[in-house]
Amino acid sequence: MSNCNFCTKNADCPGLNFCVHKAEEGRFFPFEFEIWQGDEMVASVSGPREDALNEARHYAWQYGQDGERRIFEVTRKLIE
Repeated sequence: MSNCNFCTKNADCPGLNFCVHKAEEGRFFPFEFEIWQGDEMVASVSGPREDALNEARHYAWQYGQDGERRIFEVTRKLIE
């Protein structure tokens, strides 16, 4: 068992750029997606990964009527 780098709990986190303990406590959503058209972000969603990705795809479909769009998954790295 290793110490989590993002909180004080001793547990094996999945090695991603978020802490499952804080996510479970409702402090933040670990997954975020942005929808871009050209050089502009037109929408952003966050939440549990599958829910957020489905919502991002829905927004992308809606914005698709206005031209090409891209979905990005936002990642974070703890600095301090």
